[in-house]
Amino acid sequence: MSVLVWSVFRNGEHARAGVERLIESSFPPDEIKVMLRDAAGFHDVPMERKTAMSAGAAFGATLGATGAAGVFLLTGGGALIAAGPALALLQAAGLGAWLGAIVGAVGGLSWWTDEADIPDAADLGADTRVLVLIPVPAERQSEAQAALRAALPEHVGHLGSEFAARAHDAAASGAR
Repeated sequence: MSVLVWSVFRNGEHARAGVERLIESSFPPDEIKVMLRDAAGFHDVPMERKTAMSAGAAFGATLGATGAAGVFLLTGGGALIAAGPALALLQAAGLGAWLGAIVGAVGGLSWWTDEADIPDAADLGADTRVLVLIPVPAERQSEAQAALRAALPEHVGHLGSEFAARAHDAAASGAR
């Protein structure tokens, strides 16, 4: 038996925090439905999967270049010194940056997060609300409500099992 847990937020940052808390509590991100309600009606808010690939590549390149240049300077450059100290230093830094970027990008791919693309509070109108819905097993209802309450919503509630599937499906199809 499942129930539909819902919350209404006035603030986009709080709504994002509510979604994050649900995900941190091991609720499946693909089950979370986020919608904006304004004077024109309901609008679907997409969930996005983001990685840290670019940040990992930049960090790896910086660390690799610094490390390779440092090793070159500490060891005296070895065989590369024949090409000239400046060129050897650039080659070592370039090789370190290249290897670091690859390792950092692969490491960044392993870190991902699901986020709802909810506008900030300044972008929400005075009458706009953010609705967060998630169907959960009845035994996890209080856990889902506690996760949402921690994000400071206006309201938190639930619908019984007979309404949960229909309401979630209606929300999913109504915003299209």
